[in-house]
Amino acid sequence: MANDERARQHMFQKLDEALGPEAAGTMMEHLPPVPWNELATKQDIAQLAVSTKKDLDQLAASTRKDIEQLEERMSLRQERSEERLLAAFRGELMTAVTAQTRSMLLALVATVVSVGGFMLAAG
Repeated sequence: MANDERARQHMFQKLDEALGPEAAGTMMEHLPPVPWNELATKQDIAQLAVSTKKDLDQLAASTRKDIEQLEERMSLRQERSEERLLAAFRGELMTAVTAQTRSMLLALVATVVSVGGFMLAAG
């Protein structure tokens, strides 16, 4: 007999007739609402726990690997950014040094020409 609601109701009626409503209700409360073969046992739960732990361990290992790969990519990006920044800084520095050298050279030439002019004028 299938363990559906109609069968449970029929069983309750038979128990009610034989034992009375209170005892029949108590008996029905102790029966599972599903067939016995659908109930989880301690062994089922233990197997599920082992399977879940295995899945979580695999997920943790995968996550660690993903994080390591992400850290490596971030490190490479940081190194490239540092290299670009240093190259830009060196370029700007060289431009500034070149401009400053040009200015100093022009000032030196102007000074030499001025001093030479004063010397000719004085002589």
